[in-house]
Amino acid sequence: MPAVGQSLPQWMGDTHIIAIPIKDGGGNNVDLTGASGDWWMAKSAAATGTDVYIKKSSSDPTQIQFTDDGTGLWTMSIKLLPEDSSGLKAGTYYHEARVTDSAGNIGRVSLGPFVLNQSVILP
Repeated sequence: MPAVGQSLPQWMGDTHIIAIPIKDGGGNNVDLTGASGDWWMAKSAAATGTDVYIKKSSSDPTQIQFTDDGTGLWTMSIKLLPEDSSGLKAGTYYHEARVTDSAGNIGRVSLGPFVLNQSVILP
């Protein structure tokens, strides 16, 4: 079950790491050895095509990584770069993170508003 309503504030042109701890619907740790993931930010939940503004994938480990803290709690970390947001207008968008485990099971782990705040200093 995803964590819904997860508001993510971000400032235009900043580097930012979004860290999403992953647990199942019962609050238990989930083994994400061999998992993959995607994170998208878009105009709305129904967006397609050019209305999807940022796409990150674990197929590029500089974009998304999965780490285990040693106690069995896995975290999905998404790296946003200055160029990801510097060309967008301030406003409220929509974000969604999806994980596929090593058995092929797919689950949404976080979704909700992505609030892009105006910045005076841009790259």
